[in-house]
Amino acid sequence: MADSEKKINELFMKDGYEVTSSARGYRVDRLLCQVFDDWSRKDVSLLIKNSGVKVNGESVRKGSKRLKNRDIVLIDQKVFEKVKKTVEKARDAKEFTYYGDEKTIEPENLPLEIVYEENEFIVVNKPAGMVVHPAYKNPSGTLVNAVAGYFKRNKIQLPRRVGLVHRIDKDVSGLLIIAKDDHSLSALSSQFSGVGITGPGIDVSMKARKLYWAVIKPESSSQLESIGLLKKGAKMDTITVEGYIRRSRADRRVSEFNIGRPFLDASIKGSRSRANDANGAANKGRYCLSFMKLVSKLPKGEWLIEVEIITGRTHQIRSQLSSLGIPVVGDKMYGGKENRHNDISMHGIALRSVALDIIPPGVYKECIKERKLAMLLAGKDKKSVDDGAINGKAEKKIHEKPYCNGRIVSQRATRGLECDKFIKKYKSIDREGIEIDRICIANFVIP
Repeated sequence: MADSEKKINELFMKDGYEVTSSARGYRVDRLLCQVFDDWSRKDVSLLIKNSGVKVNGESVRKGSKRLKNRDIVLIDQKVFEKVKKTVEKARDAKEFTYYGDEKTIEPENLPLEIVYEENEFIVVNKPAGMVVHPAYKNPSGTLVNAVAGYFKRNKIQLPRRVGLVHRIDKDVSGLLIIAKDDHSLSALSSQFSGVGITGPGIDVSMKARKLYWAVIKPESSSQLESIGLLKKGAKMDTITVEGYIRRSRADRRVSEFNIGRPFLDASIKGSRSRANDANGAANKGRYCLSFMKLVSKLPKGEWLIEVEIITGRTHQIRSQLSSLGIPVVGDKMYGGKENRHNDISMHGIALRSVALDIIPPGVYKECIKERKLAMLLAGKDKKSVDDGAINGKAEKKIHEKPYCNGRIVSQRATRGLECDKFIKKYKSIDREGIEIDRICIANFVIP
């Protein structure tokens, strides 16, 4: 057991944790979910039902209990170990189902291009036209089926969700990360989570960074100048695109994007209609943020544009570019023209996930534990931790220097415009001045 994890366990199970301003106002179950990050709220509720959690010497009956300053939170270690075994046994016994689908994933012997592999995860190159996970119209032949087959051939125990950390659209090509075990899945999923900042000790500098290339075809250079991507003298500039995104009421397959502000018709009757997304967001839409920069001019009036997405909303890049009047080439759903750039476009749209920058799962887990322990003991102001989860502008301030204008591009510039595979391990400095090991896996290929 890591030293920081051991100290956290001792803090809650030996003497009891005295609530400081860093946890004041938290629900008991939420605090414990953040401290023991492999546990879901359902797991914590089982611990509470078994009288395993006490506040000021009294057993907690409901996880919704709010904590006050100087409350003492104590976990019964015997009950904790007993519930932990029950939880792990239930996880092992449960067959993999994706988002409630009762059909068990069938391993299939399908081609799987692995760009990079470690003991904890693999990075695969998904071709355009391949569906990521099984659905009603695509019960087999998906990326998840191919990954399950790879795990079976290599005698790797199937993790939850077949290790699927994130997704990209069927018509989009590029890099995806697959975890090899449950612990790695948890660490990687936290980095890719759409939530900006949640819980004690987590900040945006601990998030994964995702870079995309897209081909666009503007009407003229003056259109790019009006958007801010191009300045006089052919100088390329980085722009920030932020606003709110939601499912279209006219066509549920399409997302609509409103620049800068929520949708004004958010107060219409029936706020729980299908116009809401799967997470129950209001009709005003969900905040989304991207950074965009032109890379180079291509033949036939096309341009290669680089996009870093800070939030990961459905069709975020496609809807944002469409709203700017420069839709992805070949993306007919969002008004894109037919792509004649190359033959690959016949199987998808001219959008590709070209680079993923992450913290290795083991390093991430230890970093999170250290930060949680430090903040639980130091008692930092809770507001400074939670602002990013509530207000997207807090995330924007942290990302004043866009990823698409930083390390990865400078490394690529020394290698030419395209390179098949680029792996870079380096140390990053977070906003607290602490060094963190990171790894960037890139596959710079024009879509």
